Amino acid sequence: MDNDSLVEGLIQAGTACPFLSECKFKIHSCPSIETPKFNNFSCAAARLHLTIKTNNIPPKFFLRKIVEKE
Repeated sequence: MDNDSLVEGLIQAGTACPFLSECKFKIHSCPSIETPKFNNFSCAAARLHLTIKTNNIPPKFFLRKIVEKE
């Protein structure tokens, strides 16, 4: 799995979210190196980050402002 991958839309158990450093929605319960999850973790913000990065979406810059830190 590369850094920006989710598997079936989920952050895999035992791994950190690949978007932690840029996500505006990061909270204490997000999977990280320090606090990995024991189960696959569903995160809509991570799916949106991945969608923005992997698709040529016309309002790309608008969407980035919603989910990414400046």
